Amino acid sequence: MDLVKLFKQHNISFSLILNEEDDLITTHELRVLIEHLDFFEQLFRNYHLISIKTNDDFLMFMLSKKLIAMGEYLHVVKSSDSRDKISKLIKEIKRLNLKQYIGQSVKYINKNFENLLSKNKENLFEEKKVVLDSIKKNQNSISDEVFRFLCKNYSDYLIYEFDSFKKHFKKKPDQFELLFNKVPYLELGGYRLNLILNIFLKMKDNKELKKIVNESIDSIYNSLIQKLRFDRNNVSINFLMRKLDIVNALSLYFKKTKDKRYNKLKEFPNLLQKEINKDIEKNGVEFKTDIPLSDILERFNKSIPKSLRLIFLTHKLSHDGCFHSNFDLEPENEKKSFLDIIHTNVATDKYYTFSRQQNLNIIITLGGGLLFCFVKDYNIFKELKTDIEKVFKYIDSENEIEKDVFEKGSLLIAALKNILPVIKTEEDNKSFIVMSQCYNIEMLCCSLIEKLLRLVYIDHNQSVIYIPEDKTTLGILLETNNSSNFSCFGKNHLKSLAFFLLKSGEKRIGYNYRNRLAHLTKIDCNILSPVIAMQMLYLFIDVLNSTYFYFAKKK
Repeated sequence: MDLVKLFKQHNISFSLILNEEDDLITTHELRVLIEHLDFFEQLFRNYHLISIKTNDDFLMFMLSKKLIAMGEYLHVVKSSDSRDKISKLIKEIKRLNLKQYIGQSVKYINKNFENLLSKNKENLFEEKKVVLDSIKKNQNSISDEVFRFLCKNYSDYLIYEFDSFKKHFKKKPDQFELLFNKVPYLELGGYRLNLILNIFLKMKDNKELKKIVNESIDSIYNSLIQKLRFDRNNVSINFLMRKLDIVNALSLYFKKTKDKRYNKLKEFPNLLQKEINKDIEKNGVEFKTDIPLSDILERFNKSIPKSLRLIFLTHKLSHDGCFHSNFDLEPENEKKSFLDIIHTNVATDKYYTFSRQQNLNIIITLGGGLLFCFVKDYNIFKELKTDIEKVFKYIDSENEIEKDVFEKGSLLIAALKNILPVIKTEEDNKSFIVMSQCYNIEMLCCSLIEKLLRLVYIDHNQSVIYIPEDKTTLGILLETNNSSNFSCFGKNHLKSLAFFLLKSGEKRIGYNYRNRLAHLTKIDCNILSPVIAMQMLYLFIDVLNSTYFYFAKKK
């Protein structure tokens, strides 16, 4: 039997990681378990776990542990019949007495770690995380060979989880040295370097590790001074911007350890900042995109029937015959820009590349610009208002959870009416009255987006699982792991919304409009402006249209 192949054939996605009860991934997995209960029952009926000698044995052991642990979450399952069937399955699994296989599972990891943790290995069940977690829990039984492999291939994991492995490395100075001896310190960002320096700070007084720590610090310091002091004519803006963080991080380390080298670094932050400013002033480039809104508006009005304008404003008809959001950008369809390769001062990661962020900004700028034009023309605004109200009423009529979508949505319509004179006359956007009116629109858009996302999520899952509303916050709803719980919001669509409304990814990339507005932080006349208000309205209409498609498809 090939478990990976078997799960694929049945199109079942199920992680071996146990998440918290209130995590929406748990909600999804309970639903999968209920919908495919026959599959799981047959699997455990046919597979007899006797020992752990193969990859399937290992996966079945981990799957058994996960299902037994999920028994604690069954009280959220609404159907008593489903609860009883899952309880019966778990009772059968418990008869395996899994404790007897723990030692065998560790031995299997010791023998097969290279295959289990191969970067090229398919990770359908998130088994790599399970293996790493098992290593963390059973360190005393894990071989040195495994740890040496981790030091070379999973150094990031060991560094981020260092507190859990601290006792191990105190006993194994050779592995501690292996973990840090090839770290490219001068290429690290400030956050990761601070993480490493904090580890050094904790371990510097350990007799076995002191020499390794001091040699690493000396190496970082000497390399940095060489670059800063002696190679200054060859230093690029790329180096300057990346290394200012390193100077600050190392200075903080020296300050905490009362190292006299702190005084030698004091001059550099200001010097670096001056050189950065000088270079930007001399060579800086501003990227602009001219968008001919009047031409686009004319073509939009001519080519799109009035009854479909609201939909085509945010969605397009794809070759599959379905409407997809303009924000549902597939990464593989994006061409790499040279700006994704060179350094810019815009935070990026593997998903939110410079070109992807640029594309998202073009979409929302164009959409917000069209809405700005619509609102300036009172007749078009009336049509837009009528279309939005129709969708509000339709959603109210089709859902059994919240019947006040039209009522709450009317607050937004009223706020839009108040800003009409401002947009028509284009009066001073920096007045407190204008800023207040824009704040109302932007905050209402954020709140209504969250309300609609929560409505779709609960409606889609409520027949199977009880979902407390206070657990479905915007941050949780926009987690891309939940995309399977939204039949009308794909992974890329959710990540695009998160880019504007929150901060997303390890580097916390995004505009974070929702939290900035809610907490009145980093807010000024540039944010509380008709331009941003229309962009937030565009985001709201995108979610409104997607919600409409959800209920229309369901019907």
